Parts: sequence; C-alpha cells; structure tokens
Amino acid sequence: MTDKEIDETLDDDEVDSETVRPSQDEERRKRDAAYCAYKKAAVTPEYEEQLRKAGALFAGSHKFEVGDLVQVKPMMQFYRYPAENCPAIVVDPPDKMDRPCPAAELRFSDPPVDDQYQDLFVGVLDEENMFVVYKVSSRRMERWRPHQQDASEES
Repeated sequence: MTDKEIDETLDDDEVDSETVRPSQDEERRKRDAAYCAYKKAAVTPEYEEQLRKAGALFAGSHKFEVGDLVQVKPMMQFYRYPAENCPAIVVDPPDKMDRPCPAAELRFSDPPVDDQYQDLFVGVLDEENMFVVYKVSSRRMERWRPHQQDASEES
C-alpha cells in the first residue's frame, strides 16, 4: 500500500469530531501515525534483519528467581515500568503477596497479544520512591546488566 493509499484510507475512515471526545480523536491520530510509520519501516532493507533479531530475542527465555534483578530486553519495551536499562526486582507471585498487583501499565493503548502471558512479578521504585509491583511477560525480560548505556546516551 502506498503512502497515498494509506492517507486515502485514513480519510475514508474519519469520524465526525463532534461525536468523538478529543482524547479518543488524539488516540486515533496516534494509532494512525504509528501504523503509517510501521508501513514505511516494514519495507526498508534493514527491516527483515531487525525483525529476525527481535524474534530471536523474544524466543529466548530465562528462569528467574525471587530476588533476581532484571531488565527489559532490547526491542521489547512496551511497559512504562520497568524503564529501559533500569533494574527491577523479581518478587513473589500474588498468592504469597498481601494484596493483588496490577498488570504493568502499557506504554500504548492497545494491549499486545502476549498480554495474557504476563507471568512474572517485578517491583520497582517509582518516581515517588514507592515500591510498586507489576505483572510482566518474562519473555520480554533478561538479567540486569549494571551500568549498561544506550549508544545514544554516550557522549
């Protein structure tokens, strides 16, 4: 599908803005923009290599124990917490906890397919230095590597 065809499709699907709350309209624009960006990226020469790399990272699994420090694998970040390159600690599952814990807050509005496979409970200290526990997918996590930096952050 060409960019023009994508734009025409988006125009055909427009909804009367008076019947949609501004937040819904903005969310739709974000989803549409993300879809267009995906379509452009998916036809680039490096996409196949990146896709294979992401698939291999996702397929690799680790066994974690309570007390292990973990981080999100590269290209697997879709939770707000834990943040990329930041540690989280593996904690007991809910049957051993004093209260239920929420699923990790997603970075995007549409839950991913593997949302049903959230099988690991991790704790982080949030922006208020409060210990918060989230349920995440262990397939998206790896052992924490201290002091790891993105190449983009190095200067």
